[in-house]
Amino acid sequence: ARALPAGGQVFIRPKVTTHTSISEQATQNTALDDGTLVVDDIQVTKKVFGGFTTLSEPVIDWTQPEVIGVVLDDMARIYANATDNYAADRLVSGATETNAFGNDATDPAQWAAFISTAAQDILTNSNGNLPTHLFVSPNMWGYLIGLVDTAGRPLFPSLGPMNAYGDLQVNEAAGMAFGLRVVVDRNFATDTVIVGDPSGFEIYEQQKGAIAVDVPSTLSRTIAFRGYLATLMIDPQKFVKATF
Repeated sequence: ARALPAGGQVFIRPKVTTHTSISEQATQNTALDDGTLVVDDIQVTKKVFGGFTTLSEPVIDWTQPEVIGVVLDDMARIYANATDNYAADRLVSGATETNAFGNDATDPAQWAAFISTAAQDILTNSNGNLPTHLFVSPNMWGYLIGLVDTAGRPLFPSLGPMNAYGDLQVNEAAGMAFGLRVVVDRNFATDTVIVGDPSGFEIYEQQKGAIAVDVPSTLSRTIAFRGYLATLMIDPQKFVKATF
């Protein structure tokens, strides 16, 4: 995540929509191309994520280990999951380019056809960028791990031959498939498969952490955990979604 710009609920992210013009000079001392650079001001809205709980003073004083540490650890984990879920949903909804090569996610040929065509589309349409990542939901990650060749051998063995096109294993969320870094996230919607260049999707965050206030009238303490988050699909042409 990038640092969230300070001030205001909305901030401006400039994006070049019309590039300057460069071409070969016709002859020496003749005019070059007169290009106009156009920059669009994209408004990005900050979102607030947070939650709170109230603990009695006796519970705080009498628990061993102290319940405060348990609560703060749980809040941090739930906050991370909530913000990740939001970012995952925004990536899926922002990836509007699609390619369809059948509907059988157990067929290596369909995977290969999708990956290769998606890479061509990204290279052609995004001004020369190449995909580096493969974003998948858990069920599609499972299909990837289970892909085999015509002899029944795993397509992406964790201990693979020299010509392996990747490596995946069930005890690690990271790995390579079809030359792309695999990103599996349980917050992706079922059947999500996206090939992309992550530079086209931006995440901004300011984690503010925990805050606590004592409530003398009830001998209790209210603890909250919060943060600010914003996402932006700055270049949807760097992503292609499968339709398995």
